[in-house]
Amino acid sequence: MRRRIVGLAVGLVFVFALIIDLLHFYRESGHVVRLSTDRLRAIVVTAAAAIDGDAHAELNGCLDRRCPNYEKLSRYLKTVQDANGLATEIYTLQKVGIRTRFIIRTNQDWEIGLPYKLRPEMEPVFDRGEVVTTGVYGDMFGQWVSAYAPIRDSLGRVVALLEADYRVQQVLDQLWRELLEFLLFTWVGLTVTFLLARRLSTRLAQPLQELTAAVDAAAAGDNERELPKDAPDEIGRLARHFGVMREAIQRARMNERLAVVGQMAGSLVHDLRGPIQVISGNAELLPGEEEPQERAKMATRIVEQGRRMEAMCQDVLEFTRGRHTLAFSSFAASSLVDDVLADLAPVAARRAVRLARGPTSEQQVSGDADKLRRVLYNLGKNAIEAVGSGKTVELGCSVEAERWKLTVRDEGPGIPPEVAERLFQPFATHGKSGGTGLGLAIVKSVADAHGGSVRFETAAGSGTTFSVELPRAPAAPSPKPAAG
Repeated sequence: MRRRIVGLAVGLVFVFALIIDLLHFYRESGHVVRLSTDRLRAIVVTAAAAIDGDAHAELNGCLDRRCPNYEKLSRYLKTVQDANGLATEIYTLQKVGIRTRFIIRTNQDWEIGLPYKLRPEMEPVFDRGEVVTTGVYGDMFGQWVSAYAPIRDSLGRVVALLEADYRVQQVLDQLWRELLEFLLFTWVGLTVTFLLARRLSTRLAQPLQELTAAVDAAAAGDNERELPKDAPDEIGRLARHFGVMREAIQRARMNERLAVVGQMAGSLVHDLRGPIQVISGNAELLPGEEEPQERAKMATRIVEQGRRMEAMCQDVLEFTRGRHTLAFSSFAASSLVDDVLADLAPVAARRAVRLARGPTSEQQVSGDADKLRRVLYNLGKNAIEAVGSGKTVELGCSVEAERWKLTVRDEGPGIPPEVAERLFQPFATHGKSGGTGLGLAIVKSVADAHGGSVRFETAAGSGTTFSVELPRAPAAPSPKPAAG
C-alpha cells in the first residue's frame, strides 16, 4: 500500500511535470525568439544612432581599414558586439547607385567593399528609414535572426544600413539553459513530492494495514485484534465504525449461539422423552413383575432405550461437530425396517396411527446400522406426529444392484412449498407440536456421511414419501464429513 501511494504520487507529478515541460518548451521557444529579436532590434537602433553618418559616408570613397574614422567606427561596433554577446560580426551596408556593398565589418577576416545583394526585407531601411527585424531564416552560412537599422547623416538622410545577427544555435542555447533550470525545478519538485508522499503513505498505509489485519482476523473469528488509534480522520472514522460493527456482530453471534444451544437442547430433550417414558414405565412395572421372562424383557427394553438415548446424544454431538464416525457392518435391509417398526409401535398407538410394513428386501446391505436405524426412526416418528389419527404410516426398503433405499410414506396433509424449501435446515419444522426440526437435519447429515441422499415427494392432501438412497457397498468405512 505504501509503495503504491508513493508510486502514484510521484508518477502523477512526473506526468504533470512532463506536460508542463513540453508546454514550457513550446511557449519559451517562441518567447526566446521574440526576446532575442527585440533585444537585437534595440542593439542596432542604439548603435546606429551613435554612428556619425557623415563620417560613415566618407568611408564609401576610401574602402580601406586605414581610412580616417574607420578604426574608430569599427572599434565602437566591436565593443557593441562584445558587450552584447553577439557571436558573429556587425556590419554596415551602403548604397552606391543601385549597388550595395560592405563598408564596416567587425570580422577582420572579411574584406570591405564587397558587393552585397539586398534581401527584400532590407529595402524598407533604405527606402523609408524603417527598423526591420526578421524571424528565423537560413542561408548558406546557417540559420539566423537579424535586425537592421538606418544610419543617418547630419541632414537626416539614410546613408547606410547597420545589421546585427544572432545565430539560431545561440538562441537555442539560451532556451536550453532556461529548460535546464525548469528541469531542475521539476526535479526538486519530484524530490519534495516523493518525500511528502513517503511520509503521507506511512501515515496512511500503516493504519490501513492494521485495519485490514483486524478485518481479516474478524473474518477468521478473532475479534481481539487491536484497531488503529492514531489514524487520519477518514481512516479513523472507518476504524471506529468497524469497531462498533464488530462488537455488534459479536453480540449477535453470542445471542445466536445461545439460541442455537437452546434449540439444540430443546430438540434433544424432545427426542429423549420417548425412551425416557419407556424406561420409566418398565422400571415402574419391573418390581411387581413375578414372571422371570417378563422381567428379562423389561430389563432388556430398559437397556435398549438407554443405548438409544446414548446414540441420540452421540448423533446430536456429531452433527454439531459436522462429522459422523461410521461403524460399517453388513445386515439384511428388512431387519432395519422390522426393528424400527417395533420401536415406533408405542408412539403410533398413542396417536391412533396405523403403522404398516411396506415392501421390503431380505438382501444384505452395508452401512452403520445404528445410525441408519436412527434415520428411519426419525422419519417414521416425524410422519406419525404429522398425520392425523386413523391415517397410515408405511415403512419399507428396496435393494438394487448398486444402491438400496429406505422409504417412509404417510397419508398426511403434505408439506407446504415454503416449508419444503428449508426442510433439511436445522430447526425447520412443520406439522408437529413441540417439534424443533433437528431430526431431519441429522437424517440428511447421516445420509451424506454414507455417500447417499435424501429426497421427498409431497402433495397437498395426498401425503409425503421420504426416500433415503444409499450405496449398497460403501467404498470405505472411514469417518466422513457430515453435510449438515
